[in-house]
Amino acid sequence: MIKCLVCGYILREASVDINKHAMPSYNKPLDIKYCPFCGVSMEWFGEEDKRVLGSDLNLDGDTTKIMDHAMKLEVFNGDFYKVASEKCSNEENKSFFKALSNIEYTHAHIHKRIIGIENLPKLANISYERFKKDEDFLKEAIKREEHAINYYNRYYDKVCSKELQTLFEILSTVEKQHITLASVR
Repeated sequence: MIKCLVCGYILREASVDINKHAMPSYNKPLDIKYCPFCGVSMEWFGEEDKRVLGSDLNLDGDTTKIMDHAMKLEVFNGDFYKVASEKCSNEENKSFFKALSNIEYTHAHIHKRIIGIENLPKLANISYERFKKDEDFLKEAIKREEHAINYYNRYYDKVCSKELQTLFEILSTVEKQHITLASVR
């Protein structure tokens, strides 16, 4: 069995097309190019018994804060994309945002696992009334993905582990893919 060494999920044939609307290209049962859960490329797939990136790290206080904020950023974006998937009028955009929401929540779960806490935080509900059209949600998605990339870049040298730096690079790559996908809609 193959698993994603970033999120830890086992990659099964039945799950290859989960979140396909937020992937650069669709996976096929015998040709999985992207983790259907967190969106990372196949170079981060490994055997089931391999250690997941970021497992068993001893975090210092500053790194714990950085990871906690990264987790909240991903939840914040996941919450926004969930609302966008409900409010968009175009069915393709609804599917795109639903998949994006799932992937962002998976990123939050990765950070949660590394921090060693049990539950994702519940963030305050925010009004999204200013977003009237699908295009408004897509423009905001690009801003949010850029913000996530900037966050990972800003704190890259401040985390206490080379593994976490690698994780920040990997997640930034996924966020860049999301910008590309949102830009062509």
